Amino acid sequence: MYQRKPQCFRPAFERLEDRWTPDGSVTASVQNLLVGTVFVPTLVIRGDFAANGIDVSQTGFETYQVSGFTLTTATNINGAPNGQATFSGAQAISINTGGGNDFLTFGLFNNGEIDVVGNLAINTGAGNATVATFNGANFLRVFKDLSIVSGPGNVNYTFTNLTTVGAAKFTHTSGGNTSVNINANTAAPNVVGRIGILTGSGFLTVGISDTNSTGNVAIVGGPGGAAINVDAFNAFGSSSIGGSVGIVVSGLGFVTANVGDQTGAFNLTINGNLNVNLSQSNGGSNVEINNVSVGGSATLLGSANADTFGIQDITAGTTQFFGSVFVNLGGGNDILNLAADVNNQAGLGGAVVNFFTPASGSIILNGGGGLNQRFIGTVGTNVFFFAKVPSVVNFI
Repeated sequence: MYQRKPQCFRPAFERLEDRWTPDGSVTASVQNLLVGTVFVPTLVIRGDFAANGIDVSQTGFETYQVSGFTLTTATNINGAPNGQATFSGAQAISINTGGGNDFLTFGLFNNGEIDVVGNLAINTGAGNATVATFNGANFLRVFKDLSIVSGPGNVNYTFTNLTTVGAAKFTHTSGGNTSVNINANTAAPNVVGRIGILTGSGFLTVGISDTNSTGNVAIVGGPGGAAINVDAFNAFGSSSIGGSVGIVVSGLGFVTANVGDQTGAFNLTINGNLNVNLSQSNGGSNVEINNVSVGGSATLLGSANADTFGIQDITAGTTQFFGSVFVNLGGGNDILNLAADVNNQAGLGGAVVNFFTPASGSIILNGGGGLNQRFIGTVGTNVFFFAKVPSVVNFI
């Protein structure tokens, strides 16, 4: 009887789909874009949803080199992997890096100044993003506005040796942490027309140093907390702000804010008003104002939690107010230091706070709710009230 042989199992390989990561693709060209009622020749750079590494350098008057560099994969510039392309006749620059975790640099491949006659507008899209300058002195000069807008993700903006005739505006109202750094590596300070920082839910870090602003400085943080320094750690000299300084932070996070040089080496002059508003915050705070001259009024509002507001309490030096001063520390058990602290209750040596508030103005120091402490240096030695007697209430 015929017997059928059993079938033998023969293993085989099954082909899977490719797991390659595509290169980033960036296009660049000069286009005439309508700005108001005028067409402006603009270097237009557009990325995709991959992680793009893009550098913009200047090689001549209104002439720029756009280069790609590898992050996770190569970045194509007009189809060339990690390519370079040069464009002339551009009076403004418009960049949209697309989605993905992008890295945008200025001057990485060519050392030297970068001058933009018109606006420099940047949109980093969704994903983590870094925008930074490299090399050179007086490095990036924008003769109109610098604006950066970012989507969800953690973002880092770092500008060394920045000049803008118009505004420098940073907007990141989507989710994620925000870091904004404007600093100098030369004795010639940054000069910025106006500074505006608007953020959303993440933690906000601001470091502004060796920077003169001809306009206002406005910083708005969300519920994630903040660490804010406005000319607090200058390396080269004193600074001035032609307009007002406003810091507003809301939410549950803890807030640290330092206005003026914390080392006592330099001074900050604010020609307008100083406004620190934490009244919509519940996370508590530590606010320091040292070596500052305020030409307008000063309003300092604490959070619903424990706050410490210090005025010229960590270094020898002078802080002075020429307008009305209103302090309300809000809820919580708060501390107000005025040229003194718990360890120097009679006054910190060499620390002076001058109130040049006119008779028509007011000086109100209000501890708010809670059990609040005040440490005020010796009047006539550390603290001087020249024309107006202060109202001091709600302190134990």
